[in-house]
Amino acid sequence: SDVCSSDLVSLPLFGVGLSAGGSLSSLVVSGSNLYGIGTILISGVTTSGYWVNGTWVSAPNGSTMNSLVVTADVLYVGGAYNAIPGYWVNGTWVALPLPSGTTSGAVNSLVVSGSDVYAGGSCNNIPGYWVNGTWVPLPSGANMSSLVVFGKAVYVGGSENAIPGYWVDGTWVALPLPSGATSGAVSSLVVQ
Repeated sequence: SDVCSSDLVSLPLFGVGLSAGGSLSSLVVSGSNLYGIGTILISGVTTSGYWVNGTWVSAPNGSTMNSLVVTADVLYVGGAYNAIPGYWVNGTWVALPLPSGTTSGAVNSLVVSGSDVYAGGSCNNIPGYWVNGTWVPLPSGANMSSLVVFGKAVYVGGSENAIPGYWVDGTWVALPLPSGATSGAVSSLVVQ
């Protein structure tokens, strides 16, 4: 049966630390399993991690977890470990290379398509994405928030010089601002 948003409040997923200042940033349903990613407070410290059917799994010390993908019973979680961008595959850390001249970064959007892993994020505030570990930078003045792969095309949502839009395989598509607006950004993309 369909799950209404009002039904979600009763799931045990929401019972772990959220009332004490935690947050839930996204949900993924895979088969009969419900996954959520976010933060909770543990002894007054905000801790990143994820839930599987209501059971909390903390990120390792020095880590942030920002995105979650489940494919064929394989759990991918994107983020950073000691300021190095990367992702975990069923709990095993995979570091991504930092672009030349950068010292830190994080993955905030993750897509798995076949055997390819696409990880969107930024390094020292330089936005871009990795395709199987190869860095693809976005233009100066860009911000990225979402990543979608459709076929072999890579869509990246965000903004460029405060104008909302998206890139398709590196080509910028600006979206019009509503009357009176001076800036904006795309926060989520869906391609069907």
